[in-house]
Amino acid sequence: MVLFVFIHKGFLTWVTLRIVVIMLILGPEDSVPASCFGGILALGNFDGVHRGHQAIFSCAREIGDKSGVPVGVVVFVPHPHFFFRPQVPFFLLTPDEIKFERLAACGLDFVFCLRFDSKLAGLGAEMFIARVLIAQLKASHLIVGSNFRFGKNRSGDPSFLEMIAARFDVDVTIIAPVSEGEDVCSSSKIRSLLSSGRVAFASRALGYDWFVRGHVVEGARLGRALGFPTANMRLPSDVTLAYGVYAARVFRNVNGMPIRHDAVVSFGIRPTFGGEQPFLESHLFDFSGDLYNEVIQVCFVDFIRSERFFKNRELLINQMGNDCLIARRILECKGESSPLFCGIAMQDS
Repeated sequence: MVLFVFIHKGFLTWVTLRIVVIMLILGPEDSVPASCFGGILALGNFDGVHRGHQAIFSCAREIGDKSGVPVGVVVFVPHPHFFFRPQVPFFLLTPDEIKFERLAACGLDFVFCLRFDSKLAGLGAEMFIARVLIAQLKASHLIVGSNFRFGKNRSGDPSFLEMIAARFDVDVTIIAPVSEGEDVCSSSKIRSLLSSGRVAFASRALGYDWFVRGHVVEGARLGRALGFPTANMRLPSDVTLAYGVYAARVFRNVNGMPIRHDAVVSFGIRPTFGGEQPFLESHLFDFSGDLYNEVIQVCFVDFIRSERFFKNRELLINQMGNDCLIARRILECKGESSPLFCGIAMQDS
């Protein structure tokens, strides 16, 4: 087994979150740090770290605090989709770096990342419990959502987990789904909401504003020429956010402090200018400066309109001005910032 242990802080240095991330490959029992022995383990992929996942972590934290043992999660890296269907695009809500930050924000102590390869994929459900969860990871209590499936051909379910774990005197807690309105909070549902532009509904299911993060790249300076300079980002090709205009908040790290800018954001191919590749363009209100090569975080608050073609510059400029007015009104009503930054000193632009 190869073992890597590191403290993950993320590149946003003002986020005072720490979590131990342990990369594991199936192997000897003694490869797991002794400090993690007897821990409470939540199991899942946890893409998005949404409200349903947060309910699992809250339960785990409560049990861990009462028992005086560490609390962690077991995730699979890469996501099993990339193993079974590598040629099929898959919209990850939270890439690993962001997922680890979200897990740390949920009060977890460590993350076991199990490398999802042919060896793990071929492991039967009973062997996965006995060999990995009990013998190798030395769990004292397992917590899963009611829809958790595991083992070869997804043959294991929570009831099977309970039955096998009982043989080793390991408790299992099964958490019921969390609903938002008539819908159950799920990663697939949130992807669907974002793909249709319903970012406000997605945020309710997530428990925070969905966001992307990346370097500002140089574009064609079209926004500047129209009087609306933008900070441009390229998103991964598998991000299926609906093309359109959004009210958003952009966060920057300035000398170790988080600076928030209200913004209007456009995502799409810019059909008015004959674009083909999608771009994320953020116009920060009441800001002037060069953001090239900075890393920014764009939090989507609400949908304003779909992307469309304009016959001339004047129509486009008028619409962009109107988009800004609408975004300002939405953000004025929004109130506090994303829960990701709760408890951290904020500065407005």
